[in-house]
Amino acid sequence: MLTAICNLAIKSDNVISNVTSSRTIANAMGDSLQAYVEKLFIPNASNLTEEQINNEKERIFSWSGNQNNIPDLIIKGGDAIEIKKIEGTGSLALNSSYPKQVLCSDSPMITRNCRNCEGVGNSWQKELWYVIGTVNENRIKYLFFIQGKLYAAENSIYDRIKTIIKSGVTEINNVEFSETKELGRVNRVDPLGITSLRIRGMWDIEHPFNVYNYISEIEKKADCENLRAYVLVEKTKYLSFDVNERTTLSDLNNVQIFEKKIKNPDNPVQLIDTTLITVEV
Repeated sequence: MLTAICNLAIKSDNVISNVTSSRTIANAMGDSLQAYVEKLFIPNASNLTEEQINNEKERIFSWSGNQNNIPDLIIKGGDAIEIKKIEGTGSLALNSSYPKQVLCSDSPMITRNCRNCEGVGNSWQKELWYVIGTVNENRIKYLFFIQGKLYAAENSIYDRIKTIIKSGVTEINNVEFSETKELGRVNRVDPLGITSLRIRGMWDIEHPFNVYNYISEIEKKADCENLRAYVLVEKTKYLSFDVNERTTLSDLNNVQIFEKKIKNPDNPVQLIDTTLITVEV
C-alpha cells in the first residue's frame, strides 16, 4: 500500500487514460480509474511495456475483478481493494453490496473465481480498502485511500437490516416468492404468469469529505488544479508497514503525515488513533 502512495506522490500528472472495455461512459471512466490505481502498485510503471506491466500485475495481485462483484483488486497475500469513481462529492453508490470492514471468502457477493484466487479451497479474510476518486472528464481531482474499518461499521450491522427487510418482505400474503440472494423475488405477477419482480437493496455511503468533515486537513480546494490525495489508516497498521517505505514516504516534499483521532464507525463516542497521509500531485 505504501508503495502505491509513494508512486502516486512522484507521478507528474493526474490524467487517467481511456479504457474502453465498458459500454457506458460512466463504467468506462470507472475502468480508467481502476487502471490508474493498478499502476500505482507497480514500481516504475511508466517505463514498462504492456507485457511487463501484465507480468507485474500477476506478481502483485491475485484478483482483478469485474463491475458487478466486489472487490476490484486483491493484493496477493494482502488486503482487498474496492475502487469507486464519482464526479462530485455526493453519496457513493455501492449498489447491492453494503460497506464492509473485511471481506471473507465465503461472502455470497464474490464470484467463485475470486473465492479461489489464492488457491482452491483456501478460506481467507481480508481487510477491505476503499479507493475513491473524484474524476472530472479525464482528470482526478481527489483520491482517497481509506481502510474499511475506519469507514464502515462491522458487517453484522448491515446484515441485521438486510435480514429484517428480507424476512418482512417474504411474509406478505398472497404473493408468490422464490429463493434469491436479493431481498426478494416475486414470481407470476401477471395473469399469464410471465412477469417477475426482483427486490434489490441499493446501498449508498456518504463521501469521505462529509464523513470526516471534522478533520481540518481533509479539505476541498475548489481552485486547486492538482490532484489531492488522502490516505487514512489505523495507526497500528501504518506502523506495521515496512519502516524503509515509511521513511521514503515521509521524505517526499509533497507528502504530509499527521496523527489524528477519528470516530469509531461501530461506536462514535470512541476514538481511533489513525495516521492521515496527504499528497498533492
